[in-house]
This record gives sequence, structure tokens and C-alpha cells, in this order.
Amino acid sequence: MQKAIIHESDVSGANLENVNFIGADLQGSDFTSTNMQNINAPNAIFKEVDFSKANLHKANFLDADLTEAVCNHTDLSDITLQGANLKNLSVNNANMRGANMYAADLRNAQIVSSNLQNAYLESADLTEASLERSNIDGAIFKQGILDKINLQNTSIVGSDFSKTSLVSANFSHSIAKDVDFSNSNLSNSIFTTTNMDG
Repeated sequence: MQKAIIHESDVSGANLENVNFIGADLQGSDFTSTNMQNINAPNAIFKEVDFSKANLHKANFLDADLTEAVCNHTDLSDITLQGANLKNLSVNNANMRGANMYAADLRNAQIVSSNLQNAYLESADLTEASLERSNIDGAIFKQGILDKINLQNTSIVGSDFSKTSLVSANFSHSIAKDVDFSNSNLSNSIFTTTNMDG
């Protein structure tokens, strides 16, 4: 399906493991419950796509456009989203453990009640994003922009926020033990009842 243009198609439940989507445009398509393990989709367009309950383990979306994509109960473990456009991404109860989102654009993304343990988000932009009620233990956010991010009720044990902009970030009711905030800007951030004991 390399460079294919197929808008608003229904491929729900299909087995697309290892398929090549390089440069393809599948805007508005339905990929619910599909098997998309190890797909190769750099520079592809998946805007407004529904990936709910799909298996995207180790998929490659390098520099792809997933604006407003929906990923509810989705397996996104070890996925590559480096440099991807993830603005307004909607994620709920998903597995994003080990995801590579280096330099990704996650502005206004809503990633709720999900597992982001050991995810790599160095230099990513999460301005006004929400990771509420998620587990982001061991994740790397250094040199990123996380202004006005919602991190309420999260676990961020051992995470790296060094050299990061966290202006007006909300850490209320979170567990923030052994977190690296060195050389970060935490102006006006909220730490109401945050557990930061080592």
C-alpha cells in the first residue's frame, strides 16, 4: 500500500502485519481491532483514524501524521513515533510502554489511564497535553516543552524532566519520587499533595 491514497476506508479486524504504508494517505479510515504489528509507515497520513483495540506493537510511524487519531485500548508498545504529528491525539487505556516519541508534536494530546513506562519523549512538545492517571515511570522528557501539561494522579517515579519547560504544569496527587527536574523551568507549577519522598 506504499503511497496509496485511500480515505475513510473500513479495514477493521484485518491482518496487516508487516504491511508497507510508506507515504500512504489513509485519512479518516477505520483500523479498529486490526493487527498492524511491525508495519512500516514513515511519512504516512493517518489523520482522524480510529486505531481502537488495534495491535500496533513495534509499528514504525516515523514523521507520520496522526493528528486527531483515536487509540482506545490499543497496543502501542515499542512503537516508533519519532517526529510524528500527534496533535489532539486521543488515547485511553492504551499500552505505550517503551514508545519512541522523540521530538514528536503532542500538543493538546489526551493520553489518559495509559501505560507509558520507559517511553522516550526527549525534545517532544506536550503543551497543554494531558497524561492524567497514567503510569509514566522511567519515561524521558528532557529538553521538551510541557507547559500547562496535566499530570494529575500520575506515577512518574524515576522519570527525567531535566532541561524541560514545565511552566504551569499540574502534578497534583501524583507520585513523583526520584524525578530529575534539574535545570527545568517549573514556574507556576502545581504540586498539591504530590508525593515526592524518596
